[in-house]
Amino acid sequence: MLHSAHAPPARLAPFVQSLWIQEEPATPAGETVEPTVLLPVGHASLVLEYGDPYEELALDGTWRRLMPVVLAGPFTRPVRVRATGRTGLVIVPFHPWGASAFFGPQEESGERFTDLADALSPALAGRLEDEVRSAAGARARREVVERFLCARLAESRPSSRLDPRAAAAALRIERGGGRAPVEAVADELGVGRRHLLRLCERTLGLAPKAFARIVRFQHALRRARAGEAWAEVAAGAGFSDQAHLVKECVALAGCTPTALAAGIDERAVGRHFNDADPRLCRGTQYL
Repeated sequence: MLHSAHAPPARLAPFVQSLWIQEEPATPAGETVEPTVLLPVGHASLVLEYGDPYEELALDGTWRRLMPVVLAGPFTRPVRVRATGRTGLVIVPFHPWGASAFFGPQEESGERFTDLADALSPALAGRLEDEVRSAAGARARREVVERFLCARLAESRPSSRLDPRAAAAALRIERGGGRAPVEAVADELGVGRRHLLRLCERTLGLAPKAFARIVRFQHALRRARAGEAWAEVAAGAGFSDQAHLVKECVALAGCTPTALAAGIDERAVGRHFNDADPRLCRGTQYL
């Protein structure tokens, strides 16, 4: 079993939070494969599979196979995925604005897994998949993905794709723990509210209010994990009361805050995959 996180090279750091490698054996025959619950984190991730296929639990209740190379999210709801055998994944969590630098406008990327063959081209996605699968070891796979992302930057000219005002808005919302009013953020950037909405949808794949909601939710989770009581968390994270926090947690995570904290912390790696704080990802390794 291997769960490792690595800081991106300097050229990718303005757009990429980290690069994850995850390897796990298949569930023994006869045992139930428990799905992994992916929480809203406010950013997209590139996911490359080199093990057996993964499946997503669709909204209609059926399990659907995911393509080997996908752009995931951002989501505003919990998503359940499961392995069909041996797990081998390279996962690249972007900064909230990062995916747009590599793949262009993000208005259509939210709430779904996008096959990279559709986002770019079948030939490019196929070549990337083959190189990741044939690479000799975790480090080589990470280097394949880093080269791919650096090549995308060279081809796509991020300055023409990424509006710095959208990145500034995301940073302002994150610094305030999701509590800053959208109107105040727009005023600070010198844009109208509707213009900020278009900027964020194009660059983040989320409306600013949706992004702020997720940031506030993640901020509350981190406070709870630090040992604060839920009533203190609700007040400190900007919820009107504890009932409001419970309602938001059920909407965004599908369960109560107490059940969520207990479930995520059963496996240390689950906590970090579901936390939007990049400081928990960099240079950390779990074996």
